[in-house]
Amino acid sequence: MGTRTREGDQWVQVQATDNQYSQANGWILYSGLTLTQTPVADNAIRINLVDSSNNNNVVKSFDYTKTGAQKGTRLGTQNGANWTLAASDQTQLQNQINTNLSGTGYYVGALNQTQINALGAATFGGSVNIPVTKQTAIADNAVRINMVTPNGTFLKSVDYPKTNATKGNYLGYWNGNVWALSNDDITNINGIVNNALTGTGYFLTNGQLTSAQQQAIAAGRFGDNVTITVTNTQPVTTTTTVQPMLNGSLGIWNARQMNSLAGPTVNDDITIPGFAGGSGAGGSTVSASELYQWSKSSDATLKQKFTDAMKAANAQGVDLATINTQSKQAANLAYLQPNDMKLNLGASGAYYTGDAALTQAKSNNLGTIYSPIYPIIAQDTTTGATQAKLTWDRLTYTAQTASSGFSGGTVNVYYTADNGTTVTNP
Repeated sequence: MGTRTREGDQWVQVQATDNQYSQANGWILYSGLTLTQTPVADNAIRINLVDSSNNNNVVKSFDYTKTGAQKGTRLGTQNGANWTLAASDQTQLQNQINTNLSGTGYYVGALNQTQINALGAATFGGSVNIPVTKQTAIADNAVRINMVTPNGTFLKSVDYPKTNATKGNYLGYWNGNVWALSNDDITNINGIVNNALTGTGYFLTNGQLTSAQQQAIAAGRFGDNVTITVTNTQPVTTTTTVQPMLNGSLGIWNARQMNSLAGPTVNDDITIPGFAGGSGAGGSTVSASELYQWSKSSDATLKQKFTDAMKAANAQGVDLATINTQSKQAANLAYLQPNDMKLNLGASGAYYTGDAALTQAKSNNLGTIYSPIYPIIAQDTTTGATQAKLTWDRLTYTAQTASSGFSGGTVNVYYTADNGTTVTNP
């Protein structure tokens, strides 16, 4: 230290003991210096976590101590242009950095190579600045869930908000032994985390929060963040069953559940006045299935039954309009079940959107489904005709929307129906 005679100010001569800091060599005005913090122990490195946009803004500082370390030795090992840290050092540093940053709005997760280089080159008995980046603000009524890989690499974050939550309050509750979440919170967080992990190659174990993850999240405070580790082990997949729903006059708001039939015809009994060959009451009642069988049969007896039924239906006074309306009504809400009504919408408990469910339903040939066929009988107006004509119609259902939900249960797919079309060679 020296004092200039004329100016009367004091200056300090600085000589770096490490060549990498030689840019500091020279004289510095004493009044421009700030008293340091407490001395750093010979077996410790002071870690200054500084804002990445302003190196003078120290967010937090702490000392990293290592038993047996010698003053002046490096924490890491140089490997070409980069430095490496022992696995135990890297893990402990990541944990201590993130713990110190808790509540500051900054987060590191896993150390990047730039940060590892700075730490690796740091010497015991000295200090090092590590830049950290501030996250976007966390809402007062939300807990941010940071997801890291098994080696500590930061993957992504999701916010879990709750209406009327107060900043600083815990998300979960203490059950006397551990922190715990409500069942609704578990279900909802399973969904948003699974959805966030889609396409990353990382998962929740079997698509569900583990007990440890639940406890970590439950102990989180609103306005702050928590960290959970996710796995790259592919979860056990599950299937979600499609339940077709027929839109009503108000769309999905008064939609009705549809039911599958084995087919090929509707389950409906048709009464044809003047016909005596049916199996139902008085012989005039015939099921749609019987009528279909007779019309297709090569057996002379059955073919004659069909001819007799059509002759009776062609007689004057038979109310075919009522018969046909009844047949068509029997097809309403009925559908022939396709071979596969299952969708793969992720691991059990994974959240899916309605758009995702609709897209997959269409790709699984469930975009269009059909009712069983139903008979339509018309009087033959051909001159000299003695029997009525029979055609078979069906309703076509077209998928419009689907509900959102969690994989492993049932997903409602909402359809609209046409007015019926004739089937050629049913």
